[in-house]
Amino acid sequence: MAYELNIHFLPKVKKQFDKFYKNSKTKAQVFAKIEKIVISFIDNNDNRYIFTPDDPIFKHCVLSYAESTIFAIRLPEKKLILLTIDNDPIFEQVLIYLIAFCSVTFDAPHSPSFSPKDYNNILSGVHFVQRVINGEEIEDIESEA
Repeated sequence: MAYELNIHFLPKVKKQFDKFYKNSKTKAQVFAKIEKIVISFIDNNDNRYIFTPDDPIFKHCVLSYAESTIFAIRLPEKKLILLTIDNDPIFEQVLIYLIAFCSVTFDAPHSPSFSPKDYNNILSGVHFVQRVINGEEIEDIESEA
């Protein structure tokens, strides 16, 4: 099924993302990877490359207590992007909100380590999602063309 994908950032995440991925070609490759993983997840329930909060990878992380609408995708160079996926099959549209971008190391296959700064980024992203769930008006969103 064909979808129109709309990727949105929190401003802080956009700034971090643009700082790390300065090359537009690399940035386009990362977007293509995210889109491919999200569509495969929606169409085929393929969760090989996407982590849900109940995944063992987040056992000791705040995500294990978050709403199930938050997902994570591992990116190259030890990066992790947290996102929400809002699938609207009636309008054939998928809204993707990138809510946190951080570095991650794995002490063991399912044991991630985050710096305090990155952990705060994750908490900030989770807080944003909670505000949306509570129906608060959100103005601090940027779209990626």
